[in-house]
Amino acid sequence: MSPRNPPPGGFRQSLGDRLVGLWLILGGVLGFGLVYLMWKFAPASMPVPPGMPTGLLPIASPLNCVLPVTAIGSSLLVLLGLKRLITGE
Repeated sequence: MSPRNPPPGGFRQSLGDRLVGLWLILGGVLGFGLVYLMWKFAPASMPVPPGMPTGLLPIASPLNCVLPVTAIGSSLLVLLGLKRLITGE
């Protein structure tokens, strides 16, 4: 008599998917925290070069491009983590 094979999609696989979902949510929240800290404490705008009027439009810095992309990526991580946590897929 041979032992039965466990059914596919058992408890361990479901638990692993849910843990991956929790890690995705944690990564997204850490990304949001990083964006907040960078926005709060890093210089988001470059200084105006000497001799130019100060009323001109602000000069775009690389930080102004990276932070919104990081925030969007963090929100997607949280949404994917919630999907894995709720459905287990």
